[in-house]
Amino acid sequence: MIDPPRNMPSIPEKKKHWTDGSSESAREVPRQERIVVLLMSGIILGVVFIGLWVTLGAAAENVRQSRALQQIIEIVYATRQISTEDQSFESKGHDDLLKVLEDRSFIKTNAEIQGIRVMANPWGNAVVAVSTPGGKIRLESIVPPHACQRIIEFFGKNSASLLVDSIEVKGWNNSWRQVFNKSNGGKISNKQINAGCNDTVSADVALVFEIR
Repeated sequence: MIDPPRNMPSIPEKKKHWTDGSSESAREVPRQERIVVLLMSGIILGVVFIGLWVTLGAAAENVRQSRALQQIIEIVYATRQISTEDQSFESKGHDDLLKVLEDRSFIKTNAEIQGIRVMANPWGNAVVAVSTPGGKIRLESIVPPHACQRIIEFFGKNSASLLVDSIEVKGWNNSWRQVFNKSNGGKISNKQINAGCNDTVSADVALVFEIR
């Protein structure tokens, strides 16, 4: 029997070659690099989804704030329309103004508090309104701080055209703070707005309009 030769040289392993001339080892992506790529992809997707969520949330809040402004203006203009049709309206006080507007099909209320008809604002809080002898309308609405600021800024800037008489805010201390009055020249400062709106989770905003 012939013994196999000792110290036989090993046959070098042949590497696979691809059609582009690169070897198999060059084609392989290290496992750690694949993990890094997957992690980065997940992070990027997460950032995109968070950005989209924030954008949609901001857009929805802008819609709510715009609707709240529109709601107030609709009540004011409906009251002025009734006053035009009924010359005695301004001389009377209406503690349940929204019921008067609803009875004449100008608006639709959806709740009642202590016998007074109310509407829900875009945040689900009550909107109440009264008219006083002498021709003024007072509306109150509970809103978040950012909406409080926007409402005050909007009606402050447009006070002349919308016949705004005064604006007040009631926060956590349950006392009214006047932030606008036309008799003072209609001036309003950011300091006043911040002090009135940002000291509470939600603020009660009261706007007083002249009917004529």
